[in-house]
Amino acid sequence: IPWIYGACVGSTGVVFPFVPGKSACFRCLLPSLPAINQTCDTAGIISPAVQVTAALQSAEAMKWLSGKRDKMRSKVHLFDLWENTQMDIGISRIRNQNCPTCGEHPVFPALTASRRSAYAALCGRDVVQVLPDPHRPITLDDAEKMGRLMAERVKRTPYFVEFYAFEHRMILFKNGRLLIHGIGSIARGQKLYHQLFG
Repeated sequence: IPWIYGACVGSTGVVFPFVPGKSACFRCLLPSLPAINQTCDTAGIISPAVQVTAALQSAEAMKWLSGKRDKMRSKVHLFDLWENTQMDIGISRIRNQNCPTCGEHPVFPALTASRRSAYAALCGRDVVQVLPDPHRPITLDDAEKMGRLMAERVKRTPYFVEFYAFEHRMILFKNGRLLIHGIGSIARGQKLYHQLFG
């Protein structure tokens, strides 16, 4: 199954369809990327950059789904809408034959590696996302119980529980993903999560 990668920040975007068995994978590409990148929090973003990135990704998906795979991009496409520039960069030579994801003997470590809770500040939204430890999932019942302990404002659907705690809106989804609204600090998000769920 291909992964049609897209990313954008400021007025720039990048798109590339990673096709297993044909192209290098993202793990091969990572060592070639700059160590420091801009983010939406530091550089902002203009909506046309998002729309162009999404349109290019959609076009690649249509090529795959319609069987026109020979028309798919074979180079990383970069563009800057503000500077009116674009370029295509070939990455076929960076493919690592010993790569654990796309090499001659793949083991797909990203699919099998265990992980602990993961935290991320969502771009430009003052929201921290928590992906819980898969060995210790938080359920909708857990969230509803905590919400009732913390406040009266609790809303439950088959898909999520919305509640308020420590003056922050929280939404826990059925898969255990938690959004904490009104904060931009991952450290603060970690503290709130542990205060609520240990």
